[in-house]
Amino acid sequence: MPTRASSLPSISSASSFVHKPFRFWQHRQDDRTSTSAFSSNKLRRWWSPASLKRMPATLFGFNTIPVTVLFVATYVSLLITTYVIQFANPETASAAAVSAAPNSYSAEVESAWYDLQVISENMHPYNSHANDYVHDYIYNRTYEIYHNATPGRIEIDDDFGRLNVTFIQPNIWNASDRSGNLVYFESNNVMVKINGRDPNLSAVLVSAHFDSVPTAYGTTDDGVGIVTMLSMVEYYALANDPPLRTIIFNFNNAEENGLYGAEAFFYHPWSELPSTFYNLEGTGAGGRAVLFRATDYGVADHYSAASMPHANSMLQEGFEHGVIRSETDYRVYEDKGLRGLDVAFYTPRSIYHTEGDSIQGTDRGSVEHMLTASIATVDSMANDPNIDNSSKSKAVFFDLFGSALFVAPVQTFFVVDTVLLVVTPIILFLLLFGLAKSRKLHLGKRGWVRFPVSLIVSTAILFGVLVGLRYANGLIFYNHAGLPFISLASLYFTLNFFFLAGAHRVKPVRHQKFKILLELYFAWWIVMVYANVMENSMRGTGLYWITFNFVGVSFALLLDIISLYFEPAVPMYFVARVEAMNNEHQRFMDDPEDDITHIAPESEHDDDGEESEEEAPLLGEEASDHLGFNRKLEQREDYAWLFEFLILVPFSVFLTSQIGFLALAAVRQTLQEGGSSLYNVYLSVFVFVIILMYPIMPFIHKVHFVIPFLLLLTFSGTFLASCFLFPFSSEDPLKVTFIQQIELGDNDTIASDAFVTVTGLDPYVMNVVYDLPSVSDFYCTKHSGVPYFVEKCMYAGLYPNVTYGYPYDWLNVTAYNGTNETVSYTTTTSAATATSILDLPTGSSESTMLNRFVSAKVERSMSILADGEDNTPTAYNATITIYANNSRTCVMMFEPPFDHRIPRILYGGEDAVKDFFENFNSSDDKSASSGEYTVTSASVSTNYTNYTYPEPIYFEDGIKKITMFKLDWYSPFIVSLMYTKNEDVESDTESGYLPVYVGCQWAEWSNGEIPALDELDEYSPRWVAVTKAGTGLVEVWKTLYLNDTEFYYEDDDIIDEFE
Repeated sequence: MPTRASSLPSISSASSFVHKPFRFWQHRQDDRTSTSAFSSNKLRRWWSPASLKRMPATLFGFNTIPVTVLFVATYVSLLITTYVIQFANPETASAAAVSAAPNSYSAEVESAWYDLQVISENMHPYNSHANDYVHDYIYNRTYEIYHNATPGRIEIDDDFGRLNVTFIQPNIWNASDRSGNLVYFESNNVMVKINGRDPNLSAVLVSAHFDSVPTAYGTTDDGVGIVTMLSMVEYYALANDPPLRTIIFNFNNAEENGLYGAEAFFYHPWSELPSTFYNLEGTGAGGRAVLFRATDYGVADHYSAASMPHANSMLQEGFEHGVIRSETDYRVYEDKGLRGLDVAFYTPRSIYHTEGDSIQGTDRGSVEHMLTASIATVDSMANDPNIDNSSKSKAVFFDLFGSALFVAPVQTFFVVDTVLLVVTPIILFLLLFGLAKSRKLHLGKRGWVRFPVSLIVSTAILFGVLVGLRYANGLIFYNHAGLPFISLASLYFTLNFFFLAGAHRVKPVRHQKFKILLELYFAWWIVMVYANVMENSMRGTGLYWITFNFVGVSFALLLDIISLYFEPAVPMYFVARVEAMNNEHQRFMDDPEDDITHIAPESEHDDDGEESEEEAPLLGEEASDHLGFNRKLEQREDYAWLFEFLILVPFSVFLTSQIGFLALAAVRQTLQEGGSSLYNVYLSVFVFVIILMYPIMPFIHKVHFVIPFLLLLTFSGTFLASCFLFPFSSEDPLKVTFIQQIELGDNDTIASDAFVTVTGLDPYVMNVVYDLPSVSDFYCTKHSGVPYFVEKCMYAGLYPNVTYGYPYDWLNVTAYNGTNETVSYTTTTSAATATSILDLPTGSSESTMLNRFVSAKVERSMSILADGEDNTPTAYNATITIYANNSRTCVMMFEPPFDHRIPRILYGGEDAVKDFFENFNSSDDKSASSGEYTVTSASVSTNYTNYTYPEPIYFEDGIKKITMFKLDWYSPFIVSLMYTKNEDVESDTESGYLPVYVGCQWAEWSNGEIPALDELDEYSPRWVAVTKAGTGLVEVWKTLYLNDTEFYYEDDDIIDEFE
């Protein structure tokens, strides 16, 4: 008895009306294999005509063996190639060849290598005697080149002793921060000018810094940049013809302290000449230098002149979004309106700013790579007459296997993306509409949600595994990035295979590839909208991979749709039957009681799985037509998949693997910085795995099951190893920062021991401190002042010997006293006058030892500013003189520095420490000084460079900090302040004084001068490396108080000393 059709058939389900034995999807893959050209069937050898006829289908058809072979070959070859290119050192000869023939490199490279050996002999921060030696070596080398150069070709200038600058430096990490940081800097930049053929054209600036941090030899950061510039100076000085444009080389100092050498350049007359720049840096040790930032397309295009370019604008996104917390002189030059490039070594970051940044950490190949790329790029910039008129649009750039450079304006990507977003949907709709009209769109309803479900479930499981890995061994990417990456990629592929191939096995769908491609297209279309918005705002320099992936998916889908036009059309009688069924369905909906029996229902699936007896007569003479239609579908081989695969997979895998490995190399060792770096790394890996595996999804159901089985075993082994392997090694050590601080008391006392603060990842830093022989008691804490996962451990360390005497001999903060009614200058008066304006609110000592050790006197003058009829003193002047023995850097702050307060608190014991950390944000000392007075202007000078008071710098929002750098080792810093009392402060909260915190630093690590640092370096495990925590390694602090009414000093000997 026929029953009513429960659902309507569609044109796409033509085969559902065909007798069951003739349905094309009944033929399984094993049946095809048994009839293939390589069958072991004795009746059909591979050379038989039938086998030869099927040979193309076996080798190139959409079958298991071709898809599996191509999948494995593509992924393995591209992943290995990009990984090797990414992480291999750029040696031009084998290690054996180099050791056998040291001069196998060019003479320029050998000369640069010798210069690098000399520069890397000692650690040479700005505040060190070795820094002067490096400066002199650079100056002498340029003069050596000068004497050999073509007359008139080269000019040399040295800032030493002639240029001291004072400026307000903005917060480089937070542009909205308006707290004033006043910088006084004495420059000793060495500058060389190569005169060009046309002096009317703007110049090109080439820059690198010659200072290092106190804990590194500065070989890569930035010795290679310096020797590259020396080689370039020699190259242009001795060339037959000068460049078209003038080239200026800025060998600058104090970059590590705050980019001060680059800032000082703009106080030099030559700073008016350049419009473009090329900056050389190093944030790793060895490897290849990468172009990672460019101001615009017009200058970035010149990097394509390099023979071995290594570049990616994805890294620029990382810098702009704070994923990589580091800065270079590029920031200063860009802020000053110059256009240029930033090129740097970037891996391994674990060696950055440690002893590992030495001559042993790099090689001639790295020097050659930076040198050849720099000469080619700068030469291209200097000989381009139209560079000033070139495009200023942001640039998108990346290299192709290190042999070519792709570069384009981001505006071009915006236009292309806009066109693609509009045009491709229209084209695809028209093609699909044409298929439907020609009765060739037989897709069916089955299989449409398979890929979205597989994607969501697999991604969710991948996320869960990543979370589990984070808690099992969260730092594994620091040293063993390849192992967990292989584990996660294997898992993600296996999960999607089980979902998609399993569903296809249970319920085969002829056009599963097409459906997945169409779903991928819609997904990438949405992502493209986001990229288009970012590119329109000129910020999407790292989103170019979205465009290329969208193009790949679109073209693959387009080709698949075109291939459907070659399929047989659905028989016309079936179309008529569907129309009849639709009419009957409408009648049934209008009158459910009407008994419809004259149209055969869709009954190919009875409960017992057998064919309905009523169905055969209904087929009648049309059975043969159905049989022919289905045989056509069965016999039609899909060769279009091969072109679709080649369009979609190889370039996407190459692009993704290149970006992924580069990003992983750049950010994985930021894990030691704590905070959001952990999430940045895991998010990068998460996205990397998904984007890497998506191109194979349309073809995954044809991959042989052996592949996912092997990958499942791979996942099991690599994931277990990832959970238990130690994340650090001597090649990739954990970095801990070191600082030793001493706070001086009011007179001839020391307010604290020489407390050491070691900062690093929890819990490793605690174990490091615990093993130090001299440490009997220490305190570790986490607080809001440090990033998440980072811990500070503090203890009383071995006393430093940075100079002669005791800490109170190292730092003297003295004063000359006087009163005057103006703010333009200050005079010295008698001792009687001085005794009426000096005071120490915390009490004074009767001891006369103070003039031998710590002098703490304040010169101040009151400025009487008229306020109508009432002459109320509202603004005050004070001059403070700072003597720092054997040091060239000091800082003055008007709010208590957090790290400076720790030693005094520690001196009070563990309970005082806990109380301090719990109440730090409401500290009385901090609140008293933050709102009652505001330092509105200041000037700094030294006897060495300026015997008169310079023009003061005024900052309306208030000066919070004064940072000072000088070139000689004997002259004091002379600081003149003007501060005002804030009238809106209530009287019951007034403290009556302005606290001034003065600290000076010592940064030379040699000859046992810092025993606590030597101990930490010697007794730390081999997987630990020590780096600096601030400007110096040892700090000595002194606190002064400026009163607004009357100062009193009891120690007459000090007054007599300066009378």
